[in-house]
Amino acid sequence: MAMIVSGAFAVAGMIHLLPLRGLAGDDALTALYGVEVRDATTRVLLRHRALQLGLLGALLLCAAWRVELRPAAWLGGVVSAGGFLAMVGRPGAMGPRVARVWWADVVALAALAVAVCEGGGR
Repeated sequence: MAMIVSGAFAVAGMIHLLPLRGLAGDDALTALYGVEVRDATTRVLLRHRALQLGLLGALLLCAAWRVELRPAAWLGGVVSAGGFLAMVGRPGAMGPRVARVWWADVVALAALAVAVCEGGGR
């Protein structure tokens, strides 16, 4: 059971680390989200999103091995993934690259559900 919980947190953490590549610049942001970055404001907001998700991903990965971090990591992961799913609605609503993010968040949310069902959310 402990390995399942650790694995679930690790999966959710790795998914949340994926946007970190957006810190590399406009080309990386376009590859991630399918949007052309045309102004500095959008660039900063998308790069900040990448940074925030990277921090959450690091917390989720740490929670795979540090039990005391699990409640905060679980809550952050559920709010992040669940919030995105709710905002987008259905997977095809905003284009194929956003649909890819949507499905990744479904996997992250499922992993976190497994973690809490196996007793890892305490």
